[in-house]
Amino acid sequence: RLRSRIEADLADLDMRAGRPAEAAGGYDRAVSVLRTRHAGSAAEGALLLDLGAAQGAAGRQDEALATFERAMAIFNEQRGGFGASADAAQPYFDLLLQLSASRPEQAPAYSARFFEATQAAISNATARTISRLAAQVASGDDETAGLARALQDAQRDVQIAESRIAMAQALGDADEAAQVRADADLKTLQAEADALEGELLAVNPRYNQLVAAAAPAAAIQKALRPDEAYAKVLVLEGRSYGVLVTPQAVKPYAIDLPRAQVEAAVDALRAPFEAQDSLPAFDVAASQALFEQLFGPVKGDLLAARHLIYEPDGALISLPVSTFVTDQASVDLMQSRKRPGAAPDYRDVAWLSTKMDSSLVVSGASFLQSRAFAPSKASRNFLGFGDPDLPRSQPAAYASLTALPGRRSASMEAVCSPTRTALLDIPALPETGQEVRAVGASLGAPNDVVLGDAFNDGAIKSRDDLDDYRVLYFATHGLLPQPEGCLPEPALVTSLGGAGSDALLDMSEILEIQLDADLVVLAACDTGGAGSESAARTGLAGGGEALGGLARAMIYAGSRGLIVSHWSVDSASAVRVMTGLFASGAPTQAEGLQRAQAALQADPLLSHPYYWAPFDVIGDGARALPGA
Repeated sequence: RLRSRIEADLADLDMRAGRPAEAAGGYDRAVSVLRTRHAGSAAEGALLLDLGAAQGAAGRQDEALATFERAMAIFNEQRGGFGASADAAQPYFDLLLQLSASRPEQAPAYSARFFEATQAAISNATARTISRLAAQVASGDDETAGLARALQDAQRDVQIAESRIAMAQALGDADEAAQVRADADLKTLQAEADALEGELLAVNPRYNQLVAAAAPAAAIQKALRPDEAYAKVLVLEGRSYGVLVTPQAVKPYAIDLPRAQVEAAVDALRAPFEAQDSLPAFDVAASQALFEQLFGPVKGDLLAARHLIYEPDGALISLPVSTFVTDQASVDLMQSRKRPGAAPDYRDVAWLSTKMDSSLVVSGASFLQSRAFAPSKASRNFLGFGDPDLPRSQPAAYASLTALPGRRSASMEAVCSPTRTALLDIPALPETGQEVRAVGASLGAPNDVVLGDAFNDGAIKSRDDLDDYRVLYFATHGLLPQPEGCLPEPALVTSLGGAGSDALLDMSEILEIQLDADLVVLAACDTGGAGSESAARTGLAGGGEALGGLARAMIYAGSRGLIVSHWSVDSASAVRVMTGLFASGAPTQAEGLQRAQAALQADPLLSHPYYWAPFDVIGDGARALPGA
């Protein structure tokens, strides 16, 4: 590889000096050398991205296009997408936009390629989980579903084994004999997974199509109804890109916002939702400006839709699309209402949610497959969990925070004890008892609730009837992974149960639960946030990409759709939104949420988006609303 790297470094110098033709020659030589031993590797894919950029800059557009597409094919094969190389693919997106403009007769084909490239730009662990779950439930075939779940479990065991071997090697813990045993165990697990995959494909040869990581634009168009639009926003380091898909057309465009500016804009808009002692004003003007920047080139087509399927990227995931303001008139209205000392009144603001209902998806493939989900076979409407009896001093409470998988160390206890102490002081949630009762009542199940000390992690894991409920509702604190590794994966806070309980229902434990739900509601803090980086515990690759966290675990466990909260919710308004959702009489989940939000938007005391906007429907929001 050394010779290849030298050629590539020299080519980098040529590119920086403004000599793209010479750089293309250097990258081409680097690729040729690398292919002698590493053909088809991710390293070759990365070099091909550099080569394509140089060819494009030298005016050799057709050669560049072919080079970029070879790179994309390699990354799809090796990683399921560009992964960490996504930023280097920016010249590919620019080239497709240039060709679409200069060759209008071929614009539809270039637009379709653009959409498919955006799908490859992120290797999304959550998207793959949803896709595989879709394969389980879409066919409605019990044999296929059972084999699919068995294969997923076997593949997760392989990932756990690989992670443990890597950890042992990194720590220098394994002797030669232990390494031989671990390698043999890994080989056995891999053979079992291979055998299950062969058996599954024999039963259902279409399984691989169902779990495809990407979806062509034509398939999205075919799945869309006449009043629907699919909006994808891709955020890269240097600039961002968007593509709007409707039944009639695919329209890609560039967005002159680099990743850092997108993150800053989202942070500023979310600031009122995270304030502790007061409720600052929401910046309507900034929301409208960001809406124009993200969707301006396709604004007319987007606002013509009745239902929006939204696939955001990066920081945009944490900002509900319903909070975008769609016109300048709303900015002028809020300016005219300003009064010293008076709380803002947001009634009559043109939120996007007043124009259409929406749902959030993590990939084109997951959207297509969520449309094919077979309905739940559960016989009972609702089961709610809330008002945990939070532990205050018991030694077992949150004890897992000071232990690495399989070991405990003094250093971990020293680093993580403050985190555990903080958890022991988190506020109780007595109001959530009434919340889950009220939501249950709206579904005809006011007594199907689990509260107090009965709501504990051990009791949930031991239940064998969770797959008999169409709607599961969790109203408790949600915890995100901690940077120092004390909380390696997201979790829901529960009461402390019996032996083995630590008062945390974490992602690893949720993965073992068997559900058959049409909808799981996670009315907690940031449950649509970042996921776990700990493959050693969960066996799921990837971390903070898109919708990780608790949502990922619930999807894996068997929920067809979710409603997640993007910030710590106000319980009283959550009751109004959730009871309004299920009592709305709306034909779909997304429209039910829209109607419930509208009721709060019309209330001057609750018109701030903090109250009505925290929830997002994840999956196909056009699915029937449970209880409708």
